[in-house]
Parts: sequence; structure tokens; C-alpha cells
Amino acid sequence: MICATTCLALGACATDATDPGEDPRAGTGVHHYVARSDGYVRFDVRHVEAGRARLRVFVADAELPIASFIHPEERAELRGYVATAAGVDYRFEVTRENGDPLAYEPLLVYAPIIDLYEPNDRPETAAVMTIQIFAHLFAGIRTLDEPSPELADWYAVDVTTSQLDVRLDDVPSNLRASLEVYAASDPTRPLGVDRGIENGEALRLTVPTTPGRYLVQVSADFTTAAVTGFATVPDNFVHPYTLWVNQ
Repeated sequence: MICATTCLALGACATDATDPGEDPRAGTGVHHYVARSDGYVRFDVRHVEAGRARLRVFVADAELPIASFIHPEERAELRGYVATAAGVDYRFEVTRENGDPLAYEPLLVYAPIIDLYEPNDRPETAAVMTIQIFAHLFAGIRTLDEPSPELADWYAVDVTTSQLDVRLDDVPSNLRASLEVYAASDPTRPLGVDRGIENGEALRLTVPTTPGRYLVQVSADFTTAAVTGFATVPDNFVHPYTLWVNQ
């Protein structure tokens, strides 16, 4: 097997694997990408010469894909977006719809998700809050066994008054969000909860407090977040929410 490394847009690199002496555009295309940080990749299947293109995405050597895309038209270019986690090896396979070889040209584009408050996916790693926070509600796929990791961000706030007001604005349009407040001493029983009914719905929450540290959790229903794969870039990949606290 001959492996040729191709550097692509935004500093990303992928490896194109082909059989010895074979035209890289012919045969089953296998492309590996190791994410350097949390983010997402866009994979384009371009210049399809015949048939309907199928793109499947796998984690490392897993047999089952985490995402699969098929274009409904023949000779049409295909595009798919997948959430990626730092250090994970992703395998992109391109064939015809029936699995036969396909002639095409690949393009992989990587974009990082910049979130200054990560890692804060658990109560014990909660980021200390200021008055206003802009952050992404985002999770890359790390293993096939856990295709939908927790879409949750935790924040810690030190309260000196008898009331805490929390507001979640700019919720991405593809997420149904949830806002919860806990005492830092017990992050299992919420003191207050507000859950969105519609995707993109803003949330408000007021809870009585005594002086001390409290935890705020922002989370999403991952059936609406759909971290496995998209034909168009999802809003939560590029659109940070705004979290406000007041006391």
C-alpha cells in the first residue's frame, strides 16, 4: 500500500491510501485524518465521474460508521460535516452507493472550535464564571461506543447575595438547550431548571441562594444536536451561545 500525505485547507493534513500503481482517483478511496484539536471537518467528494457517491466516516479501525452520506443524483458532488475530537483518528471511505470503486477527487477542510472555557464538561472541571460568557456547545466523536458524548458545559460562580439570575441567549438554531443550577456541594440535585421546548429557544432561571459557590450547567438534547454527521454545517459548530449571570 502506498500512502501519500496531502496537506489541505486551514492547515489540516489527511492521508490518501491507494493500492500500488493505482490511480489515486480510482478504486475505493480511504482517507485518514487525526484531529489536532476539537473541531469539525468538511469532506468533499468532487468531480464524480459516474454513479452516486457514498461517503462513510469511521473512528479508527471500527467496522461501523459514525456517519454516512449518499447523494441522490449521479455524478453529483457530495459534502459531509463531522464533529472531531483532539487526537482521534478518523477514516473517510468513498465508494459508489453499492460499494464499488468510484473515480473522484477528495478535499478535506478542518476548522477548530475555539472555546476558552474547555475542558468544562463535568462538575469537577467547571470553569469559573464572569458576568458574560461566549462558548460553544459542542462535542467531538471520540469512540464508536460513545458516538454522542455529553453535550454539557459547567460553570462555577461565587454568590454573595440571596438570589442568582441566569440567562442563556443566542442558543444555536439546531439545539434544544437546558439550563440548570446546583449547589457546588451537590451537583446531582438541581436547585432550578429551565428546559427549552423549541430549538434555539432562550432560557431564564432565578434561584434563591446563600453566600457560597454554585454550579451552572448548559446542556442540549443530542437528538437535536446530532453530533454524528451533517450535509451542511450545523449551527452549533459555528455559533457560540451567550451565558449571563447576575446576583
